[in-house]
Amino acid sequence: MSSEFGNVPDEEICKQAKKDRLARIISDHLAAEDSALKREEIGVLNSVLEASLPNLQKDTVRSITHKLAAATATSPTLAVRLASQPASISAPFLELSPALRQDDLLKIAREKGQDHLMAISRRDLLNRDLTHELLRRGNREVRRAVICNLGADVSPEDFERYAAEIPIKMGYRIGHLRKSNARLVQDLLKSDMDIVVGPELEKRTASIPIDGWVRTICAGKAVIDRALAQLCMEKNLLGIVTLLSEMSGLPHKHVMHLMVRFDATGLAMVCRSLGVSPLEYSTLSRLRCAHIRLPSSTKCLWTANYNVLEIRDARRFLKLLTYKIKFEGPGALPVPVDSVQCRKTGKDPFAGTITRSTENKRACLPAPTCAT
Repeated sequence: MSSEFGNVPDEEICKQAKKDRLARIISDHLAAEDSALKREEIGVLNSVLEASLPNLQKDTVRSITHKLAAATATSPTLAVRLASQPASISAPFLELSPALRQDDLLKIAREKGQDHLMAISRRDLLNRDLTHELLRRGNREVRRAVICNLGADVSPEDFERYAAEIPIKMGYRIGHLRKSNARLVQDLLKSDMDIVVGPELEKRTASIPIDGWVRTICAGKAVIDRALAQLCMEKNLLGIVTLLSEMSGLPHKHVMHLMVRFDATGLAMVCRSLGVSPLEYSTLSRLRCAHIRLPSSTKCLWTANYNVLEIRDARRFLKLLTYKIKFEGPGALPVPVDSVQCRKTGKDPFAGTITRSTENKRACLPAPTCAT
């Protein structure tokens, strides 16, 4: 230890070691999210840890940021202090912490360097103001990470400006996904009277109550595929809606809308984010096609697209969708994808019309027309 601290007296070394040990113990308690801790006790632990940060060794601070990266018990002020550390220390915290608010991230994006911006760009949810700032200040790698992040709310104007920096095939796929997702969000934020969907779902009695399935799945005693297989066998689409709503956190009426749409965009995102296997999704797609009277070939297309949908992309979009439903609502519809740049240039900004070469028109895999 003497070589690590140089000529520091042993007494000071002992004091420093005690500070570091206490900070690690506090971070362990916060990371464990012990239900026995009261709100006031959690507040005290956060305050003590925040006050001790300037006096801790870098390795200790790095350990704390890693432990608290996914913790919800971290206070907003402590979260900002940890996120403002050098990027080599704060990167995991910037990428994962649920304690960081979008406004806090926006301030960090305006003040910090490229390493901080790259860590922020990998978050599952980025609102439009934050996304715009990352694209404005970030280097090429940061901009590419933002454009490819389906949890980032990229405006049509920004997509048109920066999409040419990513490979053509990827640009087409991301553009198609963003176009489908933007329209889906727009539909979900509309009034029910403005939406054209398939027939209403019939109420059926489930052999096992849906809340029973939810409890069993959450307890780790069953997987969601087992519940879906049983409900599909019973042709209980309404029960599946309730199950997916409970497991994903999306409001029941919105999952109901996804189920009776004439495309598979949103439902595939929800299913993939919950870990539904391609086999059970295919069974569900066959049942949906029968209900909304689509040809069986549609099921094959939906399943093929589901197979190329990344689970992280799905989870990111599901978070963005939940955020928009919660904070924007019917009074704050997103800008339609066919407006603004479309009127100015005659192009759909999200359609993948990247002005670089015409040799590879739609050369990518079909985007999942169907949650990171």
